[in-house]
Amino acid sequence: MRPSLVVLALAGCFGGGPVPSTGADAPLVFEVVPASAGTACTGGSTYITSVAFGSDSGYALVYPYGPEDQGCSVTTPSNVAVSVMQFPIDGSHLTGQMVGTAGMSNAQAARPQLALGSNGPVSLFDTTGQPPTLDLALLGGSPQPLTGSGQLGDLAGAAGDYAATVANQQPTDPMNPLYPCCVSGGQQSSPGQLLQYAIAGTQVTATPPLMLTGIVAGELPSAIAANSTAAFYITTKPTGFGIEAVSGSDTTDVVTISPTLGSTPVGLAADDAHVAWAFAQDATQTPLAKGCQIWIVGDAPLGSTNTVDSIFQSSKLSCMDLVLDPNAVYFTIVDEDVESGCDGCTPGLHGVGIGRVDFTMHTFSSIAFDVEAPSSGPRRIYTAQSDPNDVFVADPFVIAKISKMAFAGRTDISP
Repeated sequence: MRPSLVVLALAGCFGGGPVPSTGADAPLVFEVVPASAGTACTGGSTYITSVAFGSDSGYALVYPYGPEDQGCSVTTPSNVAVSVMQFPIDGSHLTGQMVGTAGMSNAQAARPQLALGSNGPVSLFDTTGQPPTLDLALLGGSPQPLTGSGQLGDLAGAAGDYAATVANQQPTDPMNPLYPCCVSGGQQSSPGQLLQYAIAGTQVTATPPLMLTGIVAGELPSAIAANSTAAFYITTKPTGFGIEAVSGSDTTDVVTISPTLGSTPVGLAADDAHVAWAFAQDATQTPLAKGCQIWIVGDAPLGSTNTVDSIFQSSKLSCMDLVLDPNAVYFTIVDEDVESGCDGCTPGLHGVGIGRVDFTMHTFSSIAFDVEAPSSGPRRIYTAQSDPNDVFVADPFVIAKISKMAFAGRTDISP
């Protein structure tokens, strides 16, 4: 049986606004509240744009958008507070509770991000201006500007106790229900900066930013990943792309790779044993071309002998986002789809399932989802330290969890 997130699609070309019901083997743990009548175009419609998991709770940023099927004249309503929602990971409170805000919505500002740092979850966001100011807020607290940051453009990454910005581009947000329609951004490498911050009580201090000659945001949920000792990012190289590690003021070349089945990074993850990343075809280039390639470096990511291993490659599917656990990498599998009978509509990004590849034998398994709405289905994937038995997947409107045991012996989607 496939996990079933039963979706009722609203009328119109977008076909979004899904109202999923809980599937027996993919229970929901969070969902956004549908807009009330008359408020869909003024900030009442929201989607999940960034997620982080704490010890026993999940956190989600919900961002406003203007659904096409409601006749909205703008895709991003301006000056609407971006809510930070907290929800229990057992699914006992699907709508969660608001525990803070992450700035105001603005079509010219990068989407805010959540990060789980050494002191718990924080939100980071741009305050519009020339140049924008990068602010950090403890949950429930007031925002504080990260001094010296924001001089090189838009927020591109948040992970651990690190934040990154990029110049001259606004990173794309594939969690937008309209994606790839109506969003700006680029997949190129741009100059940027990386800074590390520390939190003592309610006070936040930041190190002077480390200038980076190039950082690629691509379709990553965050342009950086972090473990307990370093932050990692992707940059362009003469022969392809490089994975860089930053610890303090030291930068290390982890590895250089040359993707053959993808043009843009879609996944980047790190723990104290591995660094993994994925490339796929750029979803803003429609029709979406198939292709997914995943690499991993293990045991000593900062060591002098880094062995890179291409653990998965396929020309039959496309991927977006990945996550690590001690034994395997998990990733979302996506395609594009158009609402039935909607001539001339831009295809929406459609999550069709999730895949798993183990580290030792590179065995592939997959679970397909029966999600009808073209712009729904899993796009992002997460793990939670307090729940080692499940993975969590997010589409623009819901977060569900799936048992890792469900992958055993299953190949719903052929590689």
